[in-house]
Amino acid sequence: MRGAKASSVDADVVVVGAGPAGCAAAASLAGAGWDVLLVDRARFPRDKTCGDGLTPRAVATLESLGVLERLIPEAHRITGARLFAPSGHHLYVRFAEYLNGVLPPFGLIIPRLRLDDALRAYAVAQGARFLGGYKAIGPLPSSEGIGVIGHHEGRDRPLRARLVILATGASLSLLRAFGFLARMPPTVSAARGYWEGVEGPEDAFEF
Repeated sequence: MRGAKASSVDADVVVVGAGPAGCAAAASLAGAGWDVLLVDRARFPRDKTCGDGLTPRAVATLESLGVLERLIPEAHRITGARLFAPSGHHLYVRFAEYLNGVLPPFGLIIPRLRLDDALRAYAVAQGARFLGGYKAIGPLPSSEGIGVIGHHEGRDRPLRARLVILATGASLSLLRAFGFLARMPPTVSAARGYWEGVEGPEDAFEF
């Protein structure tokens, strides 16, 4: 924990990947007193292709982390979902009528460019250290202990820790390097676009 780490490690915990999962883990552990180093191959703020829409469950997670209120002013509130069939029939689901108070009765739309940077900043505010531009490529050799090896600013840089958390999302190469993935699973590609001047409902996700 903070103040008690040995000189042979760079941090108690190294979290690889500064998306929502990695930032949540880093913020929670740092807030509990652990010395946390959060690393990402990108330098923030950075954009991400998929994920501007946050479901009520995601909103509840942000609320439990304590970051929801600071994100609300930048987000667009969504109160339901519309599902369209090829036949033209559609169904509208209003969140408040189905969640029974278990989850917030709304979702949000906020660009990942802003969401992820806000979560990274929150993790740092909780005490985590952040290292951007670090491309992790695999585990340290077992003879050297627990950690990752990666590239930073044109040179190899190992990071040693008591625990490594891989929060790399859809990027699977590191999972393979660590031996967690025997073969690549089927993948799905995502595309995103933004339009102006489009008429239609603004209070629902549409599928």
